[in-house]
Amino acid sequence: MKTLHLSIIVGVGIVFVIVGLVLVPLFTSKPAGLRFANNPLENIENNCGQFYTIPEKQHDLYTVPVLLMDSNATGCFKLTFTVADTHDTDPTYRLSTLRQELGFRIGNYNVTTNGHSFSIAPGKDHTNSFEIFYMSQTVDNYPANYRIGDDPVYYPTGTNFTETVLIKALPNAKGFYDYSIPGPNCSHYPLSVGYAENQVNSSDFSKVSPLGQTCERSPYEITSVQISGMSYKELKLEPIPFELGK
Repeated sequence: MKTLHLSIIVGVGIVFVIVGLVLVPLFTSKPAGLRFANNPLENIENNCGQFYTIPEKQHDLYTVPVLLMDSNATGCFKLTFTVADTHDTDPTYRLSTLRQELGFRIGNYNVTTNGHSFSIAPGKDHTNSFEIFYMSQTVDNYPANYRIGDDPVYYPTGTNFTETVLIKALPNAKGFYDYSIPGPNCSHYPLSVGYAENQVNSSDFSKVSPLGQTCERSPYEITSVQISGMSYKELKLEPIPFELGK
C-alpha cells in the first residue's frame, strides 16, 4: 500500500509538473506586439541598429522618398510628432488624433479621371502582409509606460512625442505600395518590398495629385522620420494629367 500510495503521489506530481509547464507560458508570455516592452532602449538597439533620418524637403512637388525593404526583412522607424497648436482644442481630442495618425495602413490607391476632374481613393489594403510592433515611446526623450494617445493629459506647444515601431515583411509582402508609414505634411511614404534599388521606378506606383498633398490641419506635426533596416530612393512620381476647365 505504501508503494501504491507513493506511486500515486509521484504520478500526480508529474501531472502537475506537466500541466505547469504547459500553463505557465500561457499566463506569463506576452502578445507578440509587446515582446520588446521590458527594456525598450536595449531592445531598440538590439533589434533595430542604427537609425538614419529621411530628409524632409525634396527637390520638387512630385519627388518623394520611396522606402525599400528586402523580402522577409525586418526594419524599424521612429516617428517624432511635435505639438504645434493647442488653441481651441481639447487635449483628449488632440491625443486621439495623434493615435489615429500612428495607426497607419499599407496599400495602394485607386486613381480615376473624368474629363477635367480626378479622384484618389484608398484601394486594396495590404497591411496584413506585414507584422507591426510598437516597441517604445517617449515624451520629450523621457520613456513613457503607455501607448501615445492613451494618456489624456495636457502637453504644451513644443512637446515632442517619439514612437519607435518595428515592421516585418511577411513572405507574401513582395510588391509596390503607394502608401505606408506617415511622413511630414500629411504624406505617406511609398514602399517597395523585395526589389533592388535599380528595379524600382516611378511607373511602379500610382500617379499623384498635381495639386500636392492636402489634408485637415492637425495639432501635431511630424518633425522627424528615422529608419533602420531599410533604405530609401528618391523618385519623381508622375502627376495625374489635369487641366483646368475653360
